Formats: sequence, C-alpha cells, structure tokens
Amino acid sequence: MIYGLLRLPLRAKIPHEAVSNFQNLIERAQEVENLEKETQLAKYSRSVEHRFLAPYDKERRRCNICRRSGHTGIECRFRRFQATPPSKTIHSSTTN
Repeated sequence: MIYGLLRLPLRAKIPHEAVSNFQNLIERAQEVENLEKETQLAKYSRSVEHRFLAPYDKERRRCNICRRSGHTGIECRFRRFQATPPSKTIHSSTTN
C-alpha cells in the first residue's frame, strides 16, 4: 500500500518483492536516493574539471565591448580609447 506512494523513479529501482516491511522500504529508498546524489555529483565534478582543464583557446575569446574575437573586455583597445578623455589643445589665435 505504501509502495504505491513512492516516486516513479524509486519504484522502478526498488522491486516490490524486495520490500517486506516499512523500515526495509525506507532503507532501500534512502540507498537509491544516495546513489542518485552521488552520480549527480560525479557528473558535475567531471564537467567542471573538464572546463578548467581544457586548453585555453585564444581564438575563441570574444570581447563583450567591441564584439571582436581574440581578446576580452579587459584587454579591449576600443574601451581604453574611450576611457581616456580627449586632450584639450588650446589654439591660440593672434589677432592684430
């Protein structure tokens, strides 16, 4: 009766014949959930390691300021050009 209230993935992994009492059902369900958590953590850790261990490809970098490839926003010459104020030159005109 309580077996029918389990989530479908748990029901698929715990055979009905393997459960004799409520305590046994809870223990089996916890084992299955722990295994699911471990596999999720293993998948996540592999993807993170792969991301950081992948070779750094300079050609794939793209600037988020000028949208050109090969550099990032920190290295962008266009940003540096805009950040420096234009020099004010004083033109002196001599009128006599």
